[in-house]
Amino acid sequence: MSHVILCKMCQKEVAPDKRADAIYCSDECRISAHHSEARRRNRERTSYERSIQTRFAAWLAAFEERLRRQAPENAIGYRAGLWCGRDYVWFPIVPVGRDAKGRSRGRLDINRRRATDEYFSLQPFEPPSVPLATLYQIRFISSVYPYPDMGEAGSFEEAIPYEIKMNNLPIDNIKALPVRRQRM
Repeated sequence: MSHVILCKMCQKEVAPDKRADAIYCSDECRISAHHSEARRRNRERTSYERSIQTRFAAWLAAFEERLRRQAPENAIGYRAGLWCGRDYVWFPIVPVGRDAKGRSRGRLDINRRRATDEYFSLQPFEPPSVPLATLYQIRFISSVYPYPDMGEAGSFEEAIPYEIKMNNLPIDNIKALPVRRQRM
């Protein structure tokens, strides 16, 4: 009795000389399935990131109100620090250098628009873009150039309940950090 295995991608018969656990009939189907899965994950991530401002509207309003209440008088913005075991990694991270058109590189804000500030703005309020849903140290930035960190003045810890995919982080494996992940 022969057992026929169908390709997971194209539903053609998988050749009997393939491995017993083969699920694709060819390399083309295997690669095509991999690309389809990557596109599906990217669509899901994009949909999630676009829904953050409506999905977490109540949290964002409470967070903005707390920021404004605790901000020192001359604060222009804030940063979110992620504890990495030895030190904090401060967000937002603005890449150094210039892009292909000769402009200063920027960071992506929560709406996926380019920004060049090295802080999240208080006026107008800019929600934080962070790579993990976990606890962050919030510190304020002075409005006096060169916009220094104001240290402990008004700082507090806050659990940010969402995450946004970020590339080129100075952390090898962000998922392996010793942090408590938030479930919301």
